[in-house]
Amino acid sequence: MFSSDNIRIENPYSEDVVVTNESDGHVIIRNTTDEELNYILSGITENGSVKIYGEKKFNLYLNGVGITNPNGAAINNQCGKKATVYLVDETTNRLIDGEEYISINDEDMKGTFFSEGQLIFEGGGTLEIRGKNKHAICSDDYIQISSGNIWIKEAASDAIHANDYVLIEGGIITTRSIGEGIECEKGYVEILGGTVEIITIGKKGHGIKSKTTTLVNTTGTINITTYGDASKGFNSEEGMEIINGTIYIQTAGDAFWEEEEADISSCAGIKCDKNLDIYSGDITIISVGSGGKGINITGDLNIYNANLIIYTTGGQYVYDRNNDTAAKAIRVKGDLTIYDGVIKIRTYKTEAEGLESKANFVIKGGNLDVRAYDDCIKCWNSYSN
Repeated sequence: MFSSDNIRIENPYSEDVVVTNESDGHVIIRNTTDEELNYILSGITENGSVKIYGEKKFNLYLNGVGITNPNGAAINNQCGKKATVYLVDETTNRLIDGEEYISINDEDMKGTFFSEGQLIFEGGGTLEIRGKNKHAICSDDYIQISSGNIWIKEAASDAIHANDYVLIEGGIITTRSIGEGIECEKGYVEILGGTVEIITIGKKGHGIKSKTTTLVNTTGTINITTYGDASKGFNSEEGMEIINGTIYIQTAGDAFWEEEEADISSCAGIKCDKNLDIYSGDITIISVGSGGKGINITGDLNIYNANLIIYTTGGQYVYDRNNDTAAKAIRVKGDLTIYDGVIKIRTYKTEAEGLESKANFVIKGGNLDVRAYDDCIKCWNSYSN
């Protein structure tokens, strides 16, 4: 237990678990047993941390703890095994790091709550985090949120960052970040439940970004607002499926010229580098910046059934006389097929278009209501209904 002037450590495994108070509130736990142990943290310190070593998975109970570490991570799990984090019911827990980290033995410290192993969050309590150096929550493995109220008040980079995958099954997740709200660096993102609210403010600070695929199948709500130039609500480098969910996305940033790519990068509510399949759900996308896109797909777009509303109010972005881009509600490089659903589209500024397919456009059913400044429907190959 932390307090303003000391630490009280209760350790029934003192022969096999070494718990040391290295310096005025910085606690190190070394587990040499073969057991799955429980660690309970409570109390408040303005200059402390908890670091955990071991070869076995463990449970970490946050029972009304507040840890501020001005020089590094508040909680640093150097064990590569699974850590199940229980937010004890009716408690509020706070973690804060510092803007500058002091490296120790070249160990990773990529965020306020950092873990080499898997992180699973459960319980009915609240966890508030400020990430002043880099990420707020970071795992070099996967992150799973099953329940709890996780409120990331600030993150200098990403609010939630994982290597292998991010799985959200429940809980209330609220994030404010300069970088991504949720990012999986090497794998996929799945949202199967809970309430998610994300605000990002940095250039190309996407709401939810996955290296591979993204799946949304939830009875909950997802609310994403991005303010940075060329930021996306969802950015999936492979395919994306929306099976169910209530989704609201607003992008407020403008397009800009990327020198390295020698191309224009624009905002988009949903950006997908392969196919996007929408099976059901209530989806609203508002784009207010210059050159903004509602949905921007490199592969095919299939809309099987959904209530889809897309508004673009931004004007044309012009870099020079040879490079410009207009706002578009839906832009698809592959085939665009609408099977059913109710789709409402409005675009308002110069050359802004409704739906564009650079391949084939097929309407098999549904109710399509499009009003655009420029083309309502633009198809480069065949069109049929």
